[in-house]
Amino acid sequence: MRGILPARSVSLGGLTREIVRRTAPFGFTTVNDAIPAPHYLGLRREGGLPAGLGERLAAQQVFVSTRGDALRITPHLYNDSADLEKLEAALSSFLARPAT
Repeated sequence: MRGILPARSVSLGGLTREIVRRTAPFGFTTVNDAIPAPHYLGLRREGGLPAGLGERLAAQQVFVSTRGDALRITPHLYNDSADLEKLEAALSSFLARPAT
């Protein structure tokens, strides 16, 4: 039992870092520069979140929550790269990538 929690933390931390990487092209940044916990993530976007973002993502079976002007994403151990691709595709369907 002792090694289970650190292994889960490493696994979820990898997913969380990948979410940060995949959402950055859409203008999202982490609420904190340092990811405080591997099992949840707060993201903000300059200009705020588009109206109805949570509902639009849910309509595409991508479940997140909004907390004020932040998007909260809580990956679970059963999430995988296919889920991350689904998140990225859902964001692409209604958010323009800011010009770089």
